[in-house]
Amino acid sequence: MRTVRSSLLGALVAALLLAAPAWAAPAIQSVDVDVTPARVTVYPLGTARVQMVLTNSSEYEQVFALEILLVRADGSIATAYLSDALALAPGTTATAIYSVRHADGAVEAVVTPRRWPELTP
Repeated sequence: MRTVRSSLLGALVAALLLAAPAWAAPAIQSVDVDVTPARVTVYPLGTARVQMVLTNSSEYEQVFALEILLVRADGSIATAYLSDALALAPGTTATAIYSVRHADGAVEAVVTPRRWPELTP
């Protein structure tokens, strides 16, 4: 019985250690980058041009990727795009323009900066 109890306890501790990164504080996972509402232009062959302004208002360099969801008028997602890694120095403002394929029917872009922990110093 003692062996069963200790193995169950060991499994519980291992599960908690593996799940710990998922429970990290939201402040650690968030990116302090302001994104203006994106302007979307959809061309006749279905490619969209998405343009926005990014601002790093923090006092630290921000390393992140942009997740861009192109949404149709009925609320369904036309396509999703994940950018390459970006880095903004403290106090920097930059214009970002992306071309996203397969965006037929898109009327709006939802842009979310996502942290890239493996690239953060």
